[in-house]
Amino acid sequence: MQGYRHLEQPAGTGSNIAKSAAFIALGTLSSRVLGLVRDALFGALFSRTVTDAWLVAFRIPNMFRRIFGEGALSVSFIPVFVDLMNPKKIGYDPNGSKKLVNGVFTLLVIILTAATFLGIIFSENLVRLIAGGESYMAVPGKFEMTVGMNKIMFVFILLICLYAYAMAILNALREFVLPAFAPVFFNIAMIVSTILPSVSSNFSQNVLAWGVVVGGLLQFAILIPPLIRAGYLPKLSKEIWSDAIKIVFQKMVPGLFGMGILQLTIIVNTRFASALPEGTNSWIFWADRILELPLALFAVSMGTALLPTLALHWQLGERDKMVEIFHRNLKLVLFLAIPSSIGMYVMAEPIVELLFRRGRFDINDLQNTALVVKIYALGIISYTVVRIGAQAFYAIQNTKLPAYISAICLGIHFVLAPILMKSYGVGGLMASTVLSATLNMSLLLIAFKLKIGSLEPGSYIESLINFLIAGFTMGLFTKSYFYLLPHLPDVIWIRGLAIVLYIMVAAVIYFGVSFILKTPEAQPIWIRIKSRFNFRAF
Repeated sequence: MQGYRHLEQPAGTGSNIAKSAAFIALGTLSSRVLGLVRDALFGALFSRTVTDAWLVAFRIPNMFRRIFGEGALSVSFIPVFVDLMNPKKIGYDPNGSKKLVNGVFTLLVIILTAATFLGIIFSENLVRLIAGGESYMAVPGKFEMTVGMNKIMFVFILLICLYAYAMAILNALREFVLPAFAPVFFNIAMIVSTILPSVSSNFSQNVLAWGVVVGGLLQFAILIPPLIRAGYLPKLSKEIWSDAIKIVFQKMVPGLFGMGILQLTIIVNTRFASALPEGTNSWIFWADRILELPLALFAVSMGTALLPTLALHWQLGERDKMVEIFHRNLKLVLFLAIPSSIGMYVMAEPIVELLFRRGRFDINDLQNTALVVKIYALGIISYTVVRIGAQAFYAIQNTKLPAYISAICLGIHFVLAPILMKSYGVGGLMASTVLSATLNMSLLLIAFKLKIGSLEPGSYIESLINFLIAGFTMGLFTKSYFYLLPHLPDVIWIRGLAIVLYIMVAAVIYFGVSFILKTPEAQPIWIRIKSRFNFRAF
């Protein structure tokens, strides 16, 4: 009962959601920064043959990370777990939540171990399926290198899914900090494995694959102590089926399908990219890493913190409160998404150059990666709304509808992408991806209105106008960087400092204009700044 009371008290307070999201964002930022360091080393130290091979080999285990770590497992488990901890529930069992934890864990171990062995056995077939394009197969030794790395990295599936399950348990208990920081250990292991082949001939490129396994093990192991302290360390159990476990897996299957569809888009893109020039998979990966930074800071972190609260209000029958919290937090993430989209589009090439332009990362890599970043920037708002909107459906334990919508959008992307690729190459492939995400967003919002509550369009109009005015003002300032660029010496740390300063000033301009326009989402930030520095006037 005490654990449930801990969940219930802060549920309705937006500040607690924002605070939890901030902790998650800080952990995610730390991980993403290390990830960018890793990716910069990766691009500089290895050829496009090696980077393409590693990235394709990593696609399948990474798909499981995205599906479980950012989706289906958490969204199906958390609402049921929260419900079992409710002492007011009819037939309440004090040990029901622990039985659920142990039963789900046992089934996951059985299923994932089998999946890992099957993946290793059929690795060659899987790689041929997702990267069997003519351009990819024409490079000598590239296919064989990919298969070898893929077999090693399949063990990561078991480790990352166990981490995702541990994270789901802790998030359900409103423990967000350590799960958010755990991926830092994964990236540290990856940085070490990226450097080793360049400093010693004793290490082959396969150490890149072993780095994934070691990183996955560290990421899971770091969550064991807080699970023990909370009394919810999962254990193997003979009781692997109950009504609660049945509900989790019933909800997980369509959730897996829905998240799987989103990730299947990446697999489809990998297949399409294998028919394009060598390096295409690497360009998409590096652009995706840049895109993930802002998305993880507000969309993923807010969605993770929001789900338990939305689920609790739904369980308590407080639909209006749930809808109110949803809209308030969606406006907040849009407030952050719009300037991120504008800034990323304007500064795509300087950012890519700063992060990756060294060693084997040449001008061709720079131009193509920057092109993908610009197109991705146009989709940030869609990706953000889809991420937050889906959480509302997961909170009411409706995982089917987002899955159906995602399937429709993937089908359209599958038809549209080859058409656009004929004329625009990798740009056409990415444009199709963004268009399908925009359709996904539109359909999800319509479904929200039909199934959960009003969209309250009137309350968004003024906010969006303010966001756009502030965003375009910021964008005009950011554009001036290119007038300064010819006068800067071609020294990476000087240009890097200039970019960082421009981004910081751009952020101040955006928040400043938003405050002048009396944008509600900007006011709490200004209040905190005033209280911190004892400002008495604007």
